[in-house]
Amino acid sequence: MLGCALTTSRKSGKYVARSDDIPASDRALRAFFDSTDVMQGVIEVTDDNIVSVIVNAAVADFFDRPAAGLSGHTFSELGVPAADIRAIRERCLAIDRAREDVRFQYDVEMPVLGRRNLRVTLRAIGSGTYGRQFVCNAEDETESTTAVHQLKRSEQSFATLVKNLAGAVYRCRNDPQWTLEFVSDGCLAITGYRPDELIGNRIASLGSLIHQDDAPGVWERCKQSLAERRECSNEYRLVHGDGSVRWVWDRAQGVYDDSGVLQHIEGLLIDITERRQESDERRQLSEQLLHAQRVDSIGRLAGGVAHDFNNLLAVMLSHTELMSLDLEPAHPLQENIAEIRSAAERSAHLTRQLLGFARRQPIAPRVLDVNAALSASSNMLRRLLGGQVDVRWLPSADAWPVHIDPTQLDQILTNLCVNARDAMSGAGTLTIATSNAPLDAKFAATHPGARAGDYVELLVADNGSGMDAHTLAHIFDPFFTTKPAGKGTGLGMATVYGIVKQNGGYIDVSSALGRGTTIRVSIPRHVDPREVTAEFDVDSGAPRGDETILLVDDDPALLRMCARVLETLGYSVLAAHSPADAATLAAADSGHIHLLVTDIVMPGMDGRVLAEHLRAARPRLSVLFMSGYPDGATERGTLPAGASFLPKPFTAGQLAAIVRTTLDTPPEQATAIK
Repeated sequence: MLGCALTTSRKSGKYVARSDDIPASDRALRAFFDSTDVMQGVIEVTDDNIVSVIVNAAVADFFDRPAAGLSGHTFSELGVPAADIRAIRERCLAIDRAREDVRFQYDVEMPVLGRRNLRVTLRAIGSGTYGRQFVCNAEDETESTTAVHQLKRSEQSFATLVKNLAGAVYRCRNDPQWTLEFVSDGCLAITGYRPDELIGNRIASLGSLIHQDDAPGVWERCKQSLAERRECSNEYRLVHGDGSVRWVWDRAQGVYDDSGVLQHIEGLLIDITERRQESDERRQLSEQLLHAQRVDSIGRLAGGVAHDFNNLLAVMLSHTELMSLDLEPAHPLQENIAEIRSAAERSAHLTRQLLGFARRQPIAPRVLDVNAALSASSNMLRRLLGGQVDVRWLPSADAWPVHIDPTQLDQILTNLCVNARDAMSGAGTLTIATSNAPLDAKFAATHPGARAGDYVELLVADNGSGMDAHTLAHIFDPFFTTKPAGKGTGLGMATVYGIVKQNGGYIDVSSALGRGTTIRVSIPRHVDPREVTAEFDVDSGAPRGDETILLVDDDPALLRMCARVLETLGYSVLAAHSPADAATLAAADSGHIHLLVTDIVMPGMDGRVLAEHLRAARPRLSVLFMSGYPDGATERGTLPAGASFLPKPFTAGQLAAIVRTTLDTPPEQATAIK
């Protein structure tokens, strides 16, 4: 048995160690314990406590008490909590059961040092006077434990930082595949693959996801940057796991060993797809603006030249006519004069094209039945195109009327058909068709130059050679032509474009090499308000009413038409040609006005100001605005939110429906109806 001799004090009942009774071997043991900086000692486990038999100097220094003040005392006397005593006794008993050492962590609160973390080892050595004895070793691991905790916190903070980055952090080896060793969770949104699918190239490698058109340049730039030991920054496309293409910004840096050998590549990937799309849209808008400005500038120049040239041609034609009259019909110069006249007439046709392109040619638009106008040109077209072109005429039976100069419509059709004939080398199938084509807001938003509304579409399609992307991009450029010298001026499609835009229309061209060309010209539908009453049938089930309506519009024809429709439906109508007249009628009316139907833009006072004025005295007055501007927008602003709105032109049925809806809707809940 190791340890010092213990006796029980008769007065106190405590265990007391008598140093004079310590055998020489035990003193040698104490000297051995004191020879190390590790805290060591012997404890003896009694039935209800633990006794400190012997401790070395390291223990005394730790507790800042003399060794004699620790040896021979129970743990209770030394201030060890009862719960800790029970826990240590249980660990000692576990040694007897398992017959092996026990190691555990023990926290102790020190007066000066604060809370310390001890790593304790217990080993059984035999039986003492009152119970089993154990050698106890204790190492203070507070600093190392604190460092571990700090390291863990640091790692957790780093992991959180990497996870929250707007992108993917990666680290790859310097091998031919640049195999990923680490990539953050952000890679899933960018690539469509989880980190575990990319690390070690298990499912896919980061390099294999680079778009095949971009990969060679990316690899070359990266290799050059790494060879020069500088940062490598790239923008390129990645193919997402779902097949879509994403644009990314890749910022990479090499990691080198002490000898300068590249070991790893570390970098950051950020998805810039949205930014690239916005940049592309801005570039396209800029190109469209520059194109429009270029066309407008050339148009002004062409128009000025054409006007002056027309004066010269008039002189030429007049003199050739006089010369021809002065000479005998059989005179040899008559043939020369005829050639001069023919050249002058062809030049006059060219100036008409220039003026049409410049939108400066005097025009006389009128309401046309498109089918009738185009049918009248069919014979002329067949002679122009030749017998080898099979012309298929497919008119729509219910095509709406349009408002356009007939000469301009002929110019559109002639230019398109001649181009189609040339694309088919004089032989093929040419389809000409008409149809009603309403264009919605979604279509207008995705097709620059288009506006939502009702249109009549003229389709001209051929099965000729078609056009490549470059030709298609320049098809409306003035003086751009793919025809041989002397065969084309390059003004045909520019003239068509100018006429279509002059009439508020839209033109769309689709073509591919070897697949022919299809051109769709959309001309706005024409509705004359004075003609609407002829189409209106009071027996058609249109909604009726008996309320009083104050109707205001400065167009007499439109005012008469609307009043007639509303009176036919049973309403009492007060018609006014101006806001001032409307205010006078409202002040003089002893009855109750239920609804104000007013145009927005009128002389003196606009409809919105009139509505505010009348509503001041009649808060429950319902209001319906009318306007030829889309959605009620004018140079003076837009309608109030929730206002009922009827765009011009409109049919009698549309007027009847929105009047009834506006009357049936409380003023504060009214919504725009289109």
